[in-house]
Amino acid sequence: MDYQHYWVMLFAGRSDTITVAQNYIKNTSGRGPHIGYDQGYQYIHLVNNYYENVQGHAIDAGAGTQVLVEGNYFNKVTTIDTGNADGAEYFVATVDQAGTPCSSTIGRYCEWNKSASSGALPNRASTSVMTALKAYSPVKNYTPKSVNDVQAYVIANAGLGKVN
Repeated sequence: MDYQHYWVMLFAGRSDTITVAQNYIKNTSGRGPHIGYDQGYQYIHLVNNYYENVQGHAIDAGAGTQVLVEGNYFNKVTTIDTGNADGAEYFVATVDQAGTPCSSTIGRYCEWNKSASSGALPNRASTSVMTALKAYSPVKNYTPKSVNDVQAYVIANAGLGKVN
């Protein structure tokens, strides 16, 4: 037991569309977020978040989910993604995956995810996610920050009393 918070974010709603952007998720042991509910769907956009010192897993996408994971920085994260086969994810693991698959479906390039001293970036490239999210203007019209700028930006701008 590492005595770190485990239920960081839980998305268990029905018919939700949520963007989780520019958060500092630090010193936790899992579920940042856990997503899923077996009686509906959830479309989730995880973008430009900074994960640091996560001793368990960062992302757990369960039943009924479509998740686009882009432009996040994982620093000292034991397991970036649980690999739960019940949910669909498009996890932008490389620069190559950021181009054509995103631009041909949602009309813009996605931003790749970065890891340092972490478990492997998953290679989950479900095109059903792009198809499901292309109707949502908050995803199509979002311009992600460069993943190389995420750590500094989030540390400077996220947290108690910092509202931008």
